[in-house]
Amino acid sequence: GDAYAKRFEEACKKGKSCLYGTGENPGFWFEREILTLTGMCNQVDFVELREYCDCEESGTATEFLTNFGFSLPPGKTPQMQVLDRVWDKHYYIESMNVLSLALWGKPLDKFDHETKEHVAEEELVFDKKRGNSIDMVVPKGHTKAKEAHYRGYVDGKLKLSLRGYWWLGKSNPFVGKRDSTWEIDINGLPNSLKCALLPKPQ
Repeated sequence: GDAYAKRFEEACKKGKSCLYGTGENPGFWFEREILTLTGMCNQVDFVELREYCDCEESGTATEFLTNFGFSLPPGKTPQMQVLDRVWDKHYYIESMNVLSLALWGKPLDKFDHETKEHVAEEELVFDKKRGNSIDMVVPKGHTKAKEAHYRGYVDGKLKLSLRGYWWLGKSNPFVGKRDSTWEIDINGLPNSLKCALLPKPQ
């Protein structure tokens, strides 16, 4: 909100500094990597990015994971209802708008998203004392993995797609996919491209 942002603005004015926040996604893939790859095309019709992330391997904070629905019953939890409102204004929609403006000279005219939960067949226990990177218990029937699909439309046509696949450790339901994998499809002329950035071999 405005009051929260004002504290940063006042501090930066006082210290003659600026605050810059970025990451892999948003911050890099749409804005830098994909935009660079589209330089091989004279015309771009559609772009999709797929990300695969083992949230246990990354040692993500338990509170962060819970806010995304992990370890909770599937469905519209209060946390996800808040996030649904956030997605409509921030993060991925901003990244997609950067790309849309660069490729087609206009922002998205529509943005939507949907999620799907995968539930645990049995209780899952993650314990740092036992060598895991997080402390979390996922009860049977509660969310152990998530798929999210974010879509951007230009002139009424689906132009940009982001699919996120997140899971916890050995509970990975996405067969054959590993943590820190990024796949990019660009449909265009005279070239269409497929690009995969893979983790180092195990």
